[in-house]
Amino acid sequence: SIAVKKPQALPPVSTAKAEFQTLRNSRFGNPAFSKKRVAEFGACRTACEGESRCVAFGFLKRPARNTPNCELFELTAASTKDGSMDSAYKFQSP
Repeated sequence: SIAVKKPQALPPVSTAKAEFQTLRNSRFGNPAFSKKRVAEFGACRTACEGESRCVAFGFLKRPARNTPNCELFELTAASTKDGSMDSAYKFQSP
């Protein structure tokens, strides 16, 4: 939610579709709100697109058998280099 003093108008809201910026060999350090097992990077992206609170995701390239390889985040900090994971975050043009 946002707060606006009366009689100020609400700020404009972008109607542009959210896009993803991919970060190869990179990981976000925040705790994930959801972890899933998916077949590929694109499926992890689709999982994030389907969650309104998801702002970023990480895909573990070679996970142990039957373990989650897709992490969804509702908050991100700076990413760190990690060759075992590819990540992406949402952004929206004005």
